[in-house]
Amino acid sequence: MVVLVAIERNSPVQTAGSPPPGPESAILAPTKAAPAALPDLPKRPESWGPFLYKEDRLPTAVVAAGVALSLAPFLVPMSAGTIACLLPVALAARVMAPVHQHHHAHLKVFTNRWLNKLYDTVLMLGGGNVTTGWEMQHCRGHHTQYLDHEKDVAGSMRFTKSGPFRRIIYTVLGDASSLRDAWKIAGQSRDPGKVRRRLAGEVALQVAVNGALLAINPPLALATIILPNVLLRWMVFWKSFDQHDAAPGNDVYDGSVNVSGRIQELFLNVGHHTAHHKKPTLHWSRLPELTDQIKDKIPTVLMR
Repeated sequence: MVVLVAIERNSPVQTAGSPPPGPESAILAPTKAAPAALPDLPKRPESWGPFLYKEDRLPTAVVAAGVALSLAPFLVPMSAGTIACLLPVALAARVMAPVHQHHHAHLKVFTNRWLNKLYDTVLMLGGGNVTTGWEMQHCRGHHTQYLDHEKDVAGSMRFTKSGPFRRIIYTVLGDASSLRDAWKIAGQSRDPGKVRRRLAGEVALQVAVNGALLAINPPLALATIILPNVLLRWMVFWKSFDQHDAAPGNDVYDGSVNVSGRIQELFLNVGHHTAHHKKPTLHWSRLPELTDQIKDKIPTVLMR
């Protein structure tokens, strides 16, 4: 059974009347270590239009453009050559979708509930996952269990502990199990019926959209939406494998691998992993600041 331990909400990024940062307004801490006091971090500006943080404007536009380009062949007659040139561009833009959906699951992109729901659909089309699935499997599951590689729903030793194909097995089975894990964890929430209905509704919408696209043009649906989304879903687990596999997991500071560099900036600072586990609702644009403040506590072998 998953042990759920609530910790204080991330006050520096909350405003009165703003939407909750994640599922049921609760952020969960790993079960092995109590959260320590954090240094003060800069507060966000009071308002950036519909966005909670101005930094989300560009990734939101990139993801939306990728989805629009992927759907364009269904709306506008195009030659096979044009589609072949369009798809790599669309997929390159949609690579941002899983990363941004991860952040969106922890801290909503918009201040408006309905804009967040609309963006849930865009992210579903762009990355292949539903947001409530992220909230349950990742926010409520992984973030409570990540210090135990065997019990963690995203643990690197969950499916096999040795062998040359560990990472491949983890990637395929982890993704295949994610929705079932999300459903199980949703059942342990304060209002399991409500959360499960939301999860089921998002999955039903995903099935309906994919089914409609397949009915219109099966090869095009597979090439533009369905197969790219399978690859993007696998990418999530492929990358998450080495972010914890080499970490001892005694506490939050040695519980994950950190990767820096320009590529991490492109992927919304997802490599600042310890800072993220330290304060899950901290906006991705603030993670480097927190990493700088706690880096002396992180083993150098986990800084890459």
